[in-house]
Amino acid sequence: MHYVNQFLTHSDWRNKDIAIYLFTSLAAKGSVTNIGVTSTNMLVDVVQFFTDNIATYLMNDAAPILKTDAVKYIMTFRNQLTKEQLITTIPLLINHLKNPNVVVYTYAAITLDKLFSMTSFTNAKHTLVFDKHDIQPFIHDLLNNLFPLILSHSAPEKLSENEFLIKTVMQVLNTAEDTIDEKFKMTVIEQFLSILSIIAKNPANPRFTHYVFESMGLLIKFGSDPSRVNNYINSIMPSLLQILSEDVQEFVPYTFQILAYLLENLPKSNPLPAQYSTLVKPLMSPAVWEYRGNVPGITRLLIAIMAHDPTPFVSNPQELTPLLGVFQKLIASRANDTYG
Repeated sequence: MHYVNQFLTHSDWRNKDIAIYLFTSLAAKGSVTNIGVTSTNMLVDVVQFFTDNIATYLMNDAAPILKTDAVKYIMTFRNQLTKEQLITTIPLLINHLKNPNVVVYTYAAITLDKLFSMTSFTNAKHTLVFDKHDIQPFIHDLLNNLFPLILSHSAPEKLSENEFLIKTVMQVLNTAEDTIDEKFKMTVIEQFLSILSIIAKNPANPRFTHYVFESMGLLIKFGSDPSRVNNYINSIMPSLLQILSEDVQEFVPYTFQILAYLLENLPKSNPLPAQYSTLVKPLMSPAVWEYRGNVPGITRLLIAIMAHDPTPFVSNPQELTPLLGVFQKLIASRANDTYG
């Protein structure tokens, strides 16, 4: 600690950066894993060092490298800080999403993602440290800062470049569950549709794409009112149909899954939306079944349509024959027989 304290006495950011790096190396026992540091050196006090030397960089103006160091410190030693201490850092991390430096706001997003996915080591079930009640006061601020960062680029390859931002959005939605009010939820859906309309022109990052569709699925999953599903269908369906019509192959498997999930959540008392009826004939086309990645989604969508209302097949025998042919082909395929 002698050298750490010596470097801390200097006022310039370089020496302070070295001090934080040295302390982190001394404090962490073993390697820093994806879940953070699980064991620390008993000769140093990680929490006290945070209070005395790190917190000030989060709350006051400091060089970007020191702000990044402070954010990384929380991420690295999140298991050693108490839940109460971590909660106090959330508003500070949200403020760092407003920082113009890409490194600072990206590390802030990554740290928030790590905090919300933390599990407790004090119980055998390893339950999440933060639940929907903990995150509820911060939901609007989190998403209202993350989406502008994502949508700050108009070029599809640039917009999808920073996958950490959209991954944090997904984690926020997963933690928030059903605590997002319906009005704000529709705003969030509009943001996702804007993102999709841009990246569909050049789907350059498959992980980014995955997080976008996974996030949309979470919004549907945690819809607090089943009667609102029709609103989701009316909002989301045109964009998804556009993706299918333009044959954006990277998006098509996800699109079928989302369409199926929407219909599965629509109360049976609601009639089958007309858009789904018009999909039946195109889904029978052999071309859409040629790509193996489409098979799970199309199968799920067909099952959802038949479970909700089999009328499109029963009333039109011409649609039933191709359907039977599809399932016969699936059963005959070793790779896809589980879907037949």
